[in-house]
Amino acid sequence: MPLTRVLCYLHLDTLTTAPSFDPPQPLTDLGAIVRFTVAARCGAETGPETSLRFFIDTRLGCPAVADPAVEPDAAGLRLHWQPVEGAGHYEVLAYAAGDGRLLGRGETREPLFTLPGSGDGSAVAAIRPRCRDGYGPFAFAAY
Repeated sequence: MPLTRVLCYLHLDTLTTAPSFDPPQPLTDLGAIVRFTVAARCGAETGPETSLRFFIDTRLGCPAVADPAVEPDAAGLRLHWQPVEGAGHYEVLAYAAGDGRLLGRGETREPLFTLPGSGDGSAVAAIRPRCRDGYGPFAFAAY
């Protein structure tokens, strides 16, 4: 299966009298290359533009979950892991190991999740925390 790269662009055009700017929304959920251009405007005159660039990688501030494990219980198979400090919730995805088919997806605030059945074959659960500034990297557990 080829790797697909998705590019999304956010464009904000803003005038401000302050020497700082806080964007009205997060610039990314995961990673981004941010380019901004600044030009002084004095009356009808516009000064020369200065362009700068920086990188955002929110995964650096939100670590992967530790020790994901799958265990049977009365409700079926349950995925559990060590909580991540600062995580508001966790995203869980389950895939069939044979063909990569998505078996289920969900979110939870607790460090446990009841997994969907895998049918006849094996499956893989993927879990990632969502912290204040974005998602952390995925951790995996086979079942």
